[in-house]
Amino acid sequence: MAALDLRVYCGADSNFLAWWSPAKIDGCLGYGIKRRIDGGAPEPLTAYVGFGGAGPVQANADGQPSTKWPFQRFTWSDFEPHPGTVEYQVVAIVGTPAAPTEGSASDWVAPAPPEFGDIIPYFNFGTISSRWFSTMAAIYPAEFDTLRKKVSGAGSEQALADVLNLPQVKGAPAGSPTIGDKMGGTLRQRVHKLLADAKDDPATEIYAALFELAGDDLVEGLAALGARCHLLLANGTHKDNKDENAEAAAALQGKVDLKRRMLKPNGVFAHNKFVVVCQGGKPTWAWSGSTNWTPHGLCSQANNGIEIRDPDVAQAYFDAWHRLAAAGDATPPPQQPPAQEQYHFAKDGLTTSIFFSPHKMAKADGAKSPDLVYANALIRGAKQGILSLMLDPGWAGSMLQAIRETAGANQDLYVRGVVNSDPTVMAKKDPTAIGFLHGHEAVPSNYDIVLPAQQKQDGEPIDDYLGRLGIVVVHSKLIVIDPLGDRPVVMTGSHNMGVKAATQNDDNLVIIEGDRDLAVAYALNVMSVFNHFWWRHNMASPSKKAAAAASTAQAAGPATAAPAAGWTGLRTDDGWQDKFYDGGSEVSEARFWGVAP
Repeated sequence: MAALDLRVYCGADSNFLAWWSPAKIDGCLGYGIKRRIDGGAPEPLTAYVGFGGAGPVQANADGQPSTKWPFQRFTWSDFEPHPGTVEYQVVAIVGTPAAPTEGSASDWVAPAPPEFGDIIPYFNFGTISSRWFSTMAAIYPAEFDTLRKKVSGAGSEQALADVLNLPQVKGAPAGSPTIGDKMGGTLRQRVHKLLADAKDDPATEIYAALFELAGDDLVEGLAALGARCHLLLANGTHKDNKDENAEAAAALQGKVDLKRRMLKPNGVFAHNKFVVVCQGGKPTWAWSGSTNWTPHGLCSQANNGIEIRDPDVAQAYFDAWHRLAAAGDATPPPQQPPAQEQYHFAKDGLTTSIFFSPHKMAKADGAKSPDLVYANALIRGAKQGILSLMLDPGWAGSMLQAIRETAGANQDLYVRGVVNSDPTVMAKKDPTAIGFLHGHEAVPSNYDIVLPAQQKQDGEPIDDYLGRLGIVVVHSKLIVIDPLGDRPVVMTGSHNMGVKAATQNDDNLVIIEGDRDLAVAYALNVMSVFNHFWWRHNMASPSKKAAAAASTAQAAGPATAAPAAGWTGLRTDDGWQDKFYDGGSEVSEARFWGVAP
């Protein structure tokens, strides 16, 4: 039996590795990860942080094999494409930083691909602060400069679309993979396929309720369906009677069955992003998730989509669509049976619950809304851990509050999350505030972590790059509870997971209980987003971290103080292991992923 225990989990767009040694290894400098494909020669994964020196760590250092610059942790994600049968091995690295050697190793382990049933998740790459996106910016400086100058308002979505349509390899022929193909991932592919499939089948109709709509590919894809497209289009993030979707509506007028839902006052939104696919006049499956139908939503924000191939669920969304359409601009929409505000479907050991808001109750009583009551009870029942991505959930009565309080009451829980507009860390209602959930702590960060370093221009403010970027870096609305437990839970939809979504906005919340492969896929997506921004946070200078901590609002609970010194790189001794074996919160990660006792 190998000295190291390795587990590999296969997600929708990456493989996640978790490993463990029963005891600290004397002289261990970290772990290297090797990958082999179709039984071929092993190759180490690349690492980008070397051993520490006198100065701060270099965020963009040239990569080295992880057998030379080892990972000083017990988890890692592999995002590189690898056709064929892939296997991994983890090996302890000992010796000295100048002359590292290989020690004990795990067995070779192949990830088992997820087996999705009637519920299938989709994700984008959507991380513009990535090394890859910065590389594209260097290849196309003129196009990215145009994009930078159209950060908001008219033309911003098209400027982004123009960049997304560029080939990944400059000068490549038409039809070659584009920047949008990479950034949009399986999420963008599925939305395009939904439209293409509907166009090709004359018996297919769609009923869509969309908060935002932009981009020639999406507008033209809907127009191609003609009268078989039934579109309920909101006025977007409206203010002072501005219609954010006026251009898309004008392009579709007279071409599709178009209805508008123009809510007032400012700040009250028809916020859904769902589609019902009908075949032969009957609802067959539904699409939901967090993704707005725009270039930004598909490609420059972290988002998810969920396909639910269940006619009963599709019927629930179909009835909800007709209730909203009949309401016109009235909110809350009047009751219209058979439409309901909540549904619970049990099938093959799974429970799928759907909630439609706004619920007719005062915002002050929002914590008593059926969606928040049901969701928060599941959160408080977590046994192993909670992972989350959120945008502007608010505090009182929200799922964020339930997570923070549950984590504080049980500090053995493994809790990780990224929250945009986190009320526990934002100052003066700063919408660009980024917060991390890390165990029972809320950690504030600086806005710089959301930007690719090459895209910040000297002397220019960085707020609002790529059009409201500061508000929508993480747009996903996602909570995963105990993905490897007896009853895993996934929560997603358009619902921002707070009382405003429950009592004021048109929204939907999907909660699936008992689907392990689905929960693992969503868990890996949370971890990939968390690890990306957590990495950039740790790379930030101490002064920037201190500034973020100084602006912390304390009303919703204290945040963690910024460290006194910046990270200088890998430790040059085996002391990096101590925090994992001293009974602290770090060991909960290995337990959560099933490798530590």
